[in-house]
Amino acid sequence: MAHKIIGTAGHIDHGKTALVKALTGTDTDRLKEEKEREITIDLGYAFLSDDIAFIDVPGHERFVKNMVAGVTGIDLALLVIAVDDGIMPQTREHLDIIRLLNIKKLVVALTKIDLVEEEWAELVKDEIENLLKGSIYEGSKIVPVSSVSLEGVDTLKSILIEEVNPVERDEEHFDRPFRMPVDRSFTMTGFGTVVTGTVTSGSLSLDDSVELLPAQRELRIRGLQRHNKPVTRLEAGERGAVNISGIQKEDIKRGDVIAQTGYFKPSMNLNCFLHYLKSAKTPLKHHERIGFHCGTAESIGRVALLEPRLAVIEPGDSAPVQIQLEKPVAAAFEDRFIIRHYSPAITTGGGEILEIDAARPRKNRKTIAGYIRTMHNQTLNDRIITIVSKTGLTPLSMHEIVRQFGLFPDSISGILSNAKENIMPLSGENDTFWIVKEAFEQFTGDVLNHILEYHRKYPDRPGMPQQELLKKTALKAHELVWKHALDTQVQQNRLIISKNHIKRAEFVPKINEKAEGIREKLIALLKEKGVEGPTIEEASAALDTDKSDVTTVVNILIDEGTVTLVGNSYLYLHKELDRLQTIVKKHIINKGSITIGEFRTALQTSRKYALPLLNYFDDLSVTIRVGDKRILK
Repeated sequence: MAHKIIGTAGHIDHGKTALVKALTGTDTDRLKEEKEREITIDLGYAFLSDDIAFIDVPGHERFVKNMVAGVTGIDLALLVIAVDDGIMPQTREHLDIIRLLNIKKLVVALTKIDLVEEEWAELVKDEIENLLKGSIYEGSKIVPVSSVSLEGVDTLKSILIEEVNPVERDEEHFDRPFRMPVDRSFTMTGFGTVVTGTVTSGSLSLDDSVELLPAQRELRIRGLQRHNKPVTRLEAGERGAVNISGIQKEDIKRGDVIAQTGYFKPSMNLNCFLHYLKSAKTPLKHHERIGFHCGTAESIGRVALLEPRLAVIEPGDSAPVQIQLEKPVAAAFEDRFIIRHYSPAITTGGGEILEIDAARPRKNRKTIAGYIRTMHNQTLNDRIITIVSKTGLTPLSMHEIVRQFGLFPDSISGILSNAKENIMPLSGENDTFWIVKEAFEQFTGDVLNHILEYHRKYPDRPGMPQQELLKKTALKAHELVWKHALDTQVQQNRLIISKNHIKRAEFVPKINEKAEGIREKLIALLKEKGVEGPTIEEASAALDTDKSDVTTVVNILIDEGTVTLVGNSYLYLHKELDRLQTIVKKHIINKGSITIGEFRTALQTSRKYALPLLNYFDDLSVTIRVGDKRILK
């Protein structure tokens, strides 16, 4: 049987803690101040059975933040209403909170029935039914009970078990990285620091690698407990205690998260879909300051309205927003959250986080609002594709996607692979990257058109210089995208890339008579010079020809493989380099190595030519330098 969690909710002094004690035998008021004031201030915990845990939350309006921390991750809410008071302000606020946090099951306990007549209890019951009418909780069971006489306690216990057991947690939460928001941190003699919380996803074993967020600090697990019993594994949906070594309890607090290392990240800007309560007293203004509650964490922040048409969000309306926090929280994709009016502190809305660690909007508010509104009505798979698709030509790494969604790479790969008509993978050095397919195809087309335009403008040149093409296109795309676009076209025989130039495969330079004459004279000059290859400037002077015309012909000869530029300066015929390479190899085979001096003597030339030639052979991996000698590689 899966473990289930029930959380109490309700106004102060309506008997939540007394009722939990009547149901479980455990007094959840653990603080001295709670005993003295006879109110619950912080969270209390008890067990209805081996498989069902209770979280008792405070009802006082000053401690609503603790209440929000307690009801996060519960399967069923037990709304406690004292029959002698009826529906009170915190009753309504707690009901709003459990609805905004998407807790689908509710049971109402009508407490203190020993204090009133049956007719009065019926009137209050009718009032409760009217409160729930039209909500997802309409028709929820209302159980009269007394924690003093114990009337109705057994009935309530049976109904709670009956209602909570069929609640099924999403299977996908089990197949996700481990994550547990911390709701208590304390020290146990002989054990050290212990934290407790509800596991929201994945599982944790003793040897697993985990980190503390938002501090991003590695942790070492000493022990695990579930329902006060030692275990070797905790799973999604379970209340657990984690014994951690090497950290003081002051360094880990409520609001922190223990998570599997590398799958989550802290955020200060969260793109969300917000539901603003109809009960809110005033419209929500752009950049209004709010209290933010998510999981067990709380922070102060501001709400940035993303739709330019909205000056405010009216009570009862919903809209895409960005929550901009004053300190980072370890919130995750699809987490539910609550916002409270900053002063006076009262719950005004809540919603769902659809993008973490978001960039602050500038001129793109409308675009962000559009995809957040779209995601609000999408499935998980479609939401992931939407986030990846908005990146355009900016490649999104698998590592980034994993931390955005808190999912395993295999899960994400499966989802993205089914959307290859829209997005496509690129292989990077250490990761896989994803971009929008249409944007990539358009960019590739632009690259081809730039090269075609260059060919038309300069039909006598061997191709477009790579640096010139890079300047025209690189600003539009990441280096990885640029490289992949070129590689793809080469593989498809649409482009040919030489050392310095890129040309379309079908392009053949049109050499005019003048260039053909220079070509013949240059080849003759290089044959004559042999080992002492001239520079372009020297060749231009020797041929009494303009440098730019010689450069054009040189590029054509390099592109066709007739000429090679050695040391970025000296021109050699390819046949001459083959001859010189043979001389080097024979010398090394006979002597074991060759020095610059020996090479210079063998060629009867100067160091000016010998050194760049030997470096060239090093670059070709013909030789390798060892000290002042070269040996065969």
